[in-house]
Amino acid sequence: MAMRIGRSFALLTVGATCFIASVSDAQSPPGVNPPPGAPGSGPTTGKMPSRPAPPPQDPNRVGTILFETKIGSFKLLQPGETPCRGRMEVSFTGTMLISGLKGTITPTGRLRREYKNDKWNRQVWFGTGKMVIEGQFEAVQWFGRNMSGKFTGMGIFRFFGEFDENQKTGTWRWADRAQVNPWFNSGVNISVPRDERFEPTKPVPRPRT
Repeated sequence: MAMRIGRSFALLTVGATCFIASVSDAQSPPGVNPPPGAPGSGPTTGKMPSRPAPPPQDPNRVGTILFETKIGSFKLLQPGETPCRGRMEVSFTGTMLISGLKGTITPTGRLRREYKNDKWNRQVWFGTGKMVIEGQFEAVQWFGRNMSGKFTGMGIFRFFGEFDENQKTGTWRWADRAQVNPWFNSGVNISVPRDERFEPTKPVPRPRT
């Protein structure tokens, strides 16, 4: 089991390296138009291409969600054209990627900034410690281990958990509810503030006739 966790974290570290390479300032040769998303094709926005965005929410509404995992990753993405906003407080070991921030970052512990691109407003942090992000942003992505966090604001989370030594993937819950929900190995999407239409549901057995 320890070898499996080590391999999973190694893959996450390789992912961080690939991300940093993908957001470099590399440009295509003159006259060549790179495909969307390729280096040099312009900034990505952190939008969710694989599913329709929820309807616009009341801009004054916020929610508070608590989440943790021993090994995994999450993304906080903007719903459609509306940027995420709020306050995120996360303790972790691993890599934090932040895009389109209009606000502040307060790191403590042994966290260091590995990359910054002022043109596209992107930055990458790595290490062990605690980070508080406040303001408006397009996307925040983390991967690593031993993470616990709290977010108050508006956005859409995607949680991806890996099995730890106890066969657990991670948990999340609303701050005003006692029910604890699991992360999934295949991923789970959560809209903040709470929108029951976009929450995962448990199957309900049909009554026998």
